[in-house]
Amino acid sequence: MQKKTVMVKFDGDLEEISVDTFVNVVAGYSRILQASAEVIEPGMKLEVKVASTRAGCLEAILTAAIENAPGLLTSLSQISGQLSTVIECGHKYLELRKFLGANGAPKQIEQKAGNVYITANDNSQVVINRNVYNLSASPVAAAAAESMFDVVDDDADIKRLLISSDGAEDFSATREEFSQIQTAPACAVEYQRVDVVEKATLSVTKPVLEANS
Repeated sequence: MQKKTVMVKFDGDLEEISVDTFVNVVAGYSRILQASAEVIEPGMKLEVKVASTRAGCLEAILTAAIENAPGLLTSLSQISGQLSTVIECGHKYLELRKFLGANGAPKQIEQKAGNVYITANDNSQVVINRNVYNLSASPVAAAAAESMFDVVDDDADIKRLLISSDGAEDFSATREEFSQIQTAPACAVEYQRVDVVEKATLSVTKPVLEANS
């Protein structure tokens, strides 16, 4: 079974942390990754386990593994690639919530060339891929993120939350950003339909003209 190591770090003047806070954050993060897996490959099942914890700044070392790989994902390299994509999508989703929480609800969403261009209420813009955009519509991911940042916002000793994978920091949020991420607006434009327009080439190989009787 192919695995990836991820780490959730509670930063601040901490010697201990509430069990409820720890469980809510780790469980919420796990649900976001599971929702990410389902968006990327329907039927993919992801299992997240707590491998260990580390004292001091309170780090939770987690392992994520694909336990059911549908379709053609049979080789270890394919599964490893999909697992990295799942984790990256989850982290980019949290970054999207941070962006919308700070800059306001989207006023324009454009999809082109495989990416989604989101213009917030203050005219700032972020570019995400379609996996992240699709994950942003998941009620499971939204509820998990709201729960995560609700509990860390309630603990004044937590100054920052960091999430990393394979030793590289992928996401971080400060205390000032916790409530913004929790209450971030939906990634949707009200009363506006967003269509995906792809360029296609139509080849006519044999035109046939028939007379109407």
